[in-house]
Amino acid sequence: MLIATDQFNFMVHHQVLVKQTDSGVTKDLADSLTNNFLNQMASLSLDKGFYSKLNKQYMDTLSLLQLCLKRLSQTKKNRQHDLKIAQDS
Repeated sequence: MLIATDQFNFMVHHQVLVKQTDSGVTKDLADSLTNNFLNQMASLSLDKGFYSKLNKQYMDTLSLLQLCLKRLSQTKKNRQHDLKIAQDS
């Protein structure tokens, strides 16, 4: 079960995953949320199960103020990228 909530914990999206992985539905989830909440969504936080190199590249193209899509262990480069995003917002 995939559930997306807003800042007030109101459910804004749900999806039953059958033979799908979190990382396999990341792009569709982000597209759905950005299309439904255009100009209303400032950030998107996902846990480590959604991480893949392709997903990271795709999410970097979205024009969100803050994006949290992280692996369990961060490299120095990833930490610098996160600091830059935090400073820009």
